[in-house]
Amino acid sequence: LSDIESGRHAELRGQYPKELCGLTDNLNALIQSRREYEERYKASLGDLAHSLKTPLAVLRGAVVAPNKSIDSLSSSVEEQVGRMDQIVHYQLQRAATSGRAALVAPINIEGLINKVVNALQKVYADKGVKCHVEIHSQLKLHCDEGDMMELMGNLVDNAFKWCKGRVEIHVYQDFSPHGQTFGLVIDVMDDGPGVAEADISTVLARGGRIDHETSGHGIGLAMVQNIIELYQGELEISRAVLGGAMVRVWLPCK
Repeated sequence: LSDIESGRHAELRGQYPKELCGLTDNLNALIQSRREYEERYKASLGDLAHSLKTPLAVLRGAVVAPNKSIDSLSSSVEEQVGRMDQIVHYQLQRAATSGRAALVAPINIEGLINKVVNALQKVYADKGVKCHVEIHSQLKLHCDEGDMMELMGNLVDNAFKWCKGRVEIHVYQDFSPHGQTFGLVIDVMDDGPGVAEADISTVLARGGRIDHETSGHGIGLAMVQNIIELYQGELEISRAVLGGAMVRVWLPCK
């Protein structure tokens, strides 16, 4: 215990009499639980900061835009402040997310993606990105809208950030990449430099970045990966037909 208090050991070690094993196991479980709580707390703070950067960028662009009317500015501020409020509430309750998508109503995928794209068109207005969205009709996905907004926001933001001028988003139904289960597929691709196969594990790690000169926190894809795992989905990164990266997300339609 003294070694744990002083930081020399992370848990109780050694052979203990069987009469004490229940106590030592419970103490180690308590220590591990506390450590995991601290890690989740740090991760949540980073996720919150990352999620707020897009609405903040939209607000910044609205303020500095020339010839912006008061009504237009007021509308932009109201919309983005509302979005930031949703993000804060979402991150606060995210710890309770279980991924049990069948217990919630289906979301409007097309409306959600269009909202994300419209916001990013304002953030990256100087690039003049041409974004093509193709969504098959009658698609339904039972999931938390905040989870899907977080997932799509990060994927499309990455595509806009790294593309030369073109981004495509395709949503359709197909079997899982490594199984025979039918589900929803989301392909987000761009015409940028892409991601080398050797760098995939790096960009999926929290804080992992392959270009330290470009602004960012390096946690966007890690957040995406976490959400996909909650819903028992799959994620693949490959080379897009446009020449850049293609991120494919498969989610079961429960």
